This record gives sequence, C-alpha cells and structure tokens, in this order.
Amino acid sequence: MTAGSEAVRRAVADGGAIGPLVRLLSSGRGEAVSSAAVALHNMMVGSEAVRRAVADAGAVGPLARLLSSTDAETVEHAVSALRNMTTGSEAVARAVADGGAIGPLVRLLSSGRGKAVSSAAVALHNMMVGSEARKQAVADAGAVGPLVRLLSSTDAETVEHAVSALHSMTTGSEAVTRAVADGGAIGPLVRLLSSGRGEAVSSAAEALHNMMVGSEVRRQAIADAGAIGPLVGMLGSPAADAARYAAACLRQVAANSDARRSAVRRAGGGRALGEQ
Repeated sequence: MTAGSEAVRRAVADGGAIGPLVRLLSSGRGEAVSSAAVALHNMMVGSEAVRRAVADAGAVGPLARLLSSTDAETVEHAVSALRNMTTGSEAVARAVADGGAIGPLVRLLSSGRGKAVSSAAVALHNMMVGSEARKQAVADAGAVGPLVRLLSSTDAETVEHAVSALHSMTTGSEAVTRAVADGGAIGPLVRLLSSGRGEAVSSAAEALHNMMVGSEVRRQAIADAGAIGPLVGMLGSPAADAARYAAACLRQVAANSDARRSAVRRAGGGRALGEQ
C-alpha cells in the first residue's frame, strides 16, 4: 500500500501504522524489519508531516542500528529511510543527527555497499546544510577520508554525492575547512576538475574555492596540485556555473602572489583576473 499514490500512503500513515512499523524495526524479525523500513521510507516521500511523525515515533535510533546489519538489503532500506528523513525540515534533520545516525552513516561510507554508500553521502550532506554544529560533528566522526576516497569511484552518482558532501563541509568554519584540506581532499578535487562529470566538476571547483578563502597555505597547495590548467579550461565551459566557479577559483589562486598570478596568466586565464 505504501508504494501506491500519495493518498494511499497518507491513509496508511493516518491509520496508525507508523508506531507499529517503528517498533518492528527493533524486532529482529529479518525480512519483516526490512519491509518495515521500506514502508516507512515510502510513507515519508513528499510528506514533511509524515517525516516528522516518523522521527517523533523514535525511528532514528532503530534505523541507525540497522546500518550495521549483515543483510545488504536491510542496510539499503534503512539508509534510504534516513536519507528521506534528512530531505525535510531542519527539525527532522536535527533529529536524525541527534538520534545517533552520523557515526553509522560515516562508517557506511567505507562499506563498499554501492547504492547504500551513495545514500549515506546524501544523508550526511543534507544534515550538514545550514548547520555548523553538524558539519563539525560529521568531520569529527571521520567522514573526510571516506568521502575523499569516494571521489575515485567509478559510479558517477556516488562521486557527485561525495563531492557535494565535501563541498558542504567547506562552507563552514575554518576548522572544518582545514579538516577537509588536511584530510587529503585537495588532490582528488583537482583531478575531478578534468573528469567531465558535470555538476560534480562545479562542486569540486566550489569546494576548492572555499578552501582557499583566507588561507595562503591552501592557495599554494591547490596551485601545486595542478589546479590552474583545468580551471582555465573550465572558463570556456558551456555551463555558466562551472565557468563562474572556475573564474572565482583562479582569482583566489592568484591572490597575494605574483608568481601564481603569472602562472594563471601564462595558462591563458588572464580574463578571469580582469586582464585582456
């Protein structure tokens, strides 16, 4: 029933199913647990009220514990439900974080479980949006290294979600931004600039830009990692966002350094610096 129309899903939720389904998550009843996670996920699609009701019914803890299940299908359904919850309001995203989901989601990033890994990256990204405290919590839980490794995935969706999460982290405090840089993100982000992976390329450029703001050390590290050439190449991108982010990055690279400014100019990036 929960895979049906919005009206049917709402009828199931309004009929009192949420509480029993949440309790079933902790029952240890194998396939029934997985089915309960699916039903909760389906009911939450497109409904902030149902997301709030599922969170209020205490679903976060049981779903987070299911991320450690040895059954791949159960893990996938549990992380999908948590991902759905984090697409809603600040209150629900905070409930997911406060309910203990961050650590299990970070550990899932290194599990190699395909779609579940991608969903974990999305859930972490969603939780960090607009919250400095959660950005710090995700960094403290050790997310940077696994997210950086995911930038080398052969799955385009996983790469996109991983770089979006790293980008979100760099929009926060200096401490979190430094953690991303020190965690080995610069080289993989620079290599991603030449990947042709659309939105992921733009997000990589944004993340690099954010890391350079206010940091001479990171400007030099990004230049040394070979970013100038790919960024100059992006200036001609048909995607306006990509070209804009590349120009902003090049201005940061060139800031406070005649040597780097000359390097940008030699690579053909003078127009990003306002030069003809």
